[in-house]
Amino acid sequence: MKRLFLLIFITLTSCSFGESINVEADLPVETTKVISNNEVLDEIKYYLNEYNTPIQNDLFHVSLENCIDFLGGFLNVECMPPYKQVKEVDIDGTPVNLYKHDDKLYIVLKEGKIFEYDIESEKNQLIFEQEEITNIQEAGLLSIAINKDAKNFAVSYVNSNSELTVDIYKYNKSISDYTFKEKAFVQKVVRPYTHIAGNLIWSEFFQDFLISVGDNKEADASSRFYPAPLNTLSNLGKIISLKNQDLNTPLITNNQNDNKKNIVAYGLRNPWQFFEFEKYLIVFDVGLSINEEMNILNLNEAPQSLGWPIFEGGSKASIIDNISNYEIEINYFKKDGPLDYKDTLTLLTDESVAPKFFYNHFPTEKDYRAAIIGGDIFYKKNSELDLNIASVDITTNEIFLYDLSSGDLMIHPPHSDAPKYTITSIRTINNNNYDLVYTAFQGKLIFIKLDYQN
Repeated sequence: MKRLFLLIFITLTSCSFGESINVEADLPVETTKVISNNEVLDEIKYYLNEYNTPIQNDLFHVSLENCIDFLGGFLNVECMPPYKQVKEVDIDGTPVNLYKHDDKLYIVLKEGKIFEYDIESEKNQLIFEQEEITNIQEAGLLSIAINKDAKNFAVSYVNSNSELTVDIYKYNKSISDYTFKEKAFVQKVVRPYTHIAGNLIWSEFFQDFLISVGDNKEADASSRFYPAPLNTLSNLGKIISLKNQDLNTPLITNNQNDNKKNIVAYGLRNPWQFFEFEKYLIVFDVGLSINEEMNILNLNEAPQSLGWPIFEGGSKASIIDNISNYEIEINYFKKDGPLDYKDTLTLLTDESVAPKFFYNHFPTEKDYRAAIIGGDIFYKKNSELDLNIASVDITTNEIFLYDLSSGDLMIHPPHSDAPKYTITSIRTINNNNYDLVYTAFQGKLIFIKLDYQN
């Protein structure tokens, strides 16, 4: 099971196979699979944790100097110089999310407040409060997203009735001058309040707000068989458009019914963070016991399954836990009726989209990576950072940059004397002073500079 590092409100894990995206005319195009390392090894020449023994042939190892070794998907991996924490801003509360808009950062506090931080003037002001929340475990105020064209914004939170809720507000000249418009989404949340997700974005592709919903399932052995993330009549384990998009969603359930038309992605465990870039959706999903993953979906092909609980990272759940006669109690409906559990599992396995990047929890005997926190993309032409997707591990505080054009990975460790934080979100900043900013559970907004000169 995952170790607890102040993960009171968030438990992140994910699964993935290595794929890369080619870039043409500075924009990403279709994905192409990279062949993974499937050769049976006569001799393991690196530390192999007992948890990894069943899946050793799914894992690729890279020895690194000045970085923790890499263990995960088949990638070209490079250790970069440590990043610099160049500025810290104290936040009176618990930051759990961050939204960028017009050179301003919107800091979401778990306790029910949102602050607007002006990067240039360094002014920080309270612009929103939500009092009617449940603030225990992962519950609380969770996210904000802004649609500047319609001058409205959405916030997500768990209300006092234990419901994941999205409210939409109209605003005038500034976000702080708002009026309530509508309640756009409600999903019952059960105890324990885990794997809620609740991240919001404004999607230019769909012209609507998208919300992520976790599987709301406790991290136990039964997670491997839990059908809700694959059930397309359920919101759990999904990324959903608030409006009907008339998407061609397969009917996967236990009882035939009208299927939903607004599911963008399914087969997710806890998609705490995701974002849109051009026609792609980049989704960070948290794993159970072995792997963390990042997925890239072509929105023209939505909806798609990301494989949970059949897969965790680059491995099947049945192999990870040595489960004989693995089965999920759910049926895939075709025109002539439902498939049985066995045929459903075969089809769902074949249709699962492979992650682009995943890493393992146990790269060395002494080190432990725990949960992937996303994420954002650099869009700086004529820069070494252009089209690099940024994420960070919650416990090691390593920053991962996945190159969208090459599929290569760069790891930036923190300085050895840097304080360790429980990081809750990370975003790129395209100016000369900072490259990245992240929020920390300990009440910090931290600005980062990457170093390519040393």
